[in-house]
Amino acid sequence: MINEKGFQRSKAALVRSTAFEVLLASVEREEVDVLSGSAALAWELLAEPMTASALAAGLAEYYSVSVPAVDADVRRLLEDLQSRGWIQEDAGRN
Repeated sequence: MINEKGFQRSKAALVRSTAFEVLLASVEREEVDVLSGSAALAWELLAEPMTASALAAGLAEYYSVSVPAVDADVRRLLEDLQSRGWIQEDAGRN
């Protein structure tokens, strides 16, 4: 998609990965968020900045499904992670 914004992990996120989950914490929040399943995989893929479309393609490939099958869920996940402060728009992306 042309001019699609990219996302990257927030440097403020304190992360602990286990075999099946990713725990996200911040000094500014009392709560710890837990990502599991495809959300944990999405977090791992976001080790490098990427667009929602690229993330959806990566997850679709991993789960052997079509991109349209995961696209809406990926976009909702990104919105949720951004609203919680775990990811931010990629400042280096034009």
